[in-house]
Amino acid sequence: MAAYRLMRNDPYKRIRYDKLRQQFPELQERDFRLRLKEFAQLQKKGTNDGWWKLKPSSITDESSLLQLVTPEQVCLHESMLVGQQRLEDAGYAQNEIINELDDGESTLDIEIQLAPWITTKNFVLATQGKGMLKLHGPGDPTGREEGFSFIRASMKEMFFRANENVEELLALMEQRPKSYHKFSIAEQQIVYKSEIDRIWTNQLNALTSTEEPTLSEDENDEYEERNKNADETRKKNEIKEEDERRKGFGADRSHPSSPSMYYSAGSPQINSEHNAYSDMEDDSISNAGSAVSNVNKNRILYIRRTVKCAN
Repeated sequence: MAAYRLMRNDPYKRIRYDKLRQQFPELQERDFRLRLKEFAQLQKKGTNDGWWKLKPSSITDESSLLQLVTPEQVCLHESMLVGQQRLEDAGYAQNEIINELDDGESTLDIEIQLAPWITTKNFVLATQGKGMLKLHGPGDPTGREEGFSFIRASMKEMFFRANENVEELLALMEQRPKSYHKFSIAEQQIVYKSEIDRIWTNQLNALTSTEEPTLSEDENDEYEERNKNADETRKKNEIKEEDERRKGFGADRSHPSSPSMYYSAGSPQINSEHNAYSDMEDDSISNAGSAVSNVNKNRILYIRRTVKCAN
């Protein structure tokens, strides 16, 4: 869709890879080639050598272009990007952010199990009868059994209701004669559907209630702990971004040759344990200017502003 519009707006109805690379920096030239071949041709002669031009039969009207990408697809894509960014902000490396489900999914961190591409696939498999969901537990976004947990549940194990004493029930099953199965699929499906109905009812009652909800003591403690962890993560990310900005100007505070190079008298000192500022104030940031190396001292920063006139 982006290529169509760029080519349609071009006077000669053509495009180069560079234009698309500005909007999709993560893609390689072969990725662009595969997509462009569907509706465009690479010119290899004349003045258009190296340009892609629209095929005569290609669609160019706006209504047809809008059908190429639906609002639902945009929402799915942006939800995936948000989930990926949250995992990266939480400190997960790219190779830890998995894309496919496997039998060992239950051993993964809860943050990865709740990635939108995983929960979406779990939900689709469950609606097709090819999988089950835990329904309650850590994956419940409400934290009070008024929402569904889309974390994958094993179909080979017994499904239990929320707040059931699992150990006690398992002990009773072990006492059954060996001729009895530990559980039947029919029993499991009855319990599973009853839990779905219960959560729907809880959700309906919560949404239609006229009383303002209140947090229990445990919920309040959990809320404060989550906010505290979020603040710590945010501070770490700010320190990391500051490091990257300083490196761009030739100043690396992670290996300072002399602390006085980065600080003036009275400025905050480096925390040796965490290798970070104990406190960062605006004047200490301004002192970083003295750390610019000779190699970069002639660099010029251009700031362009567009001013809207009163007229």
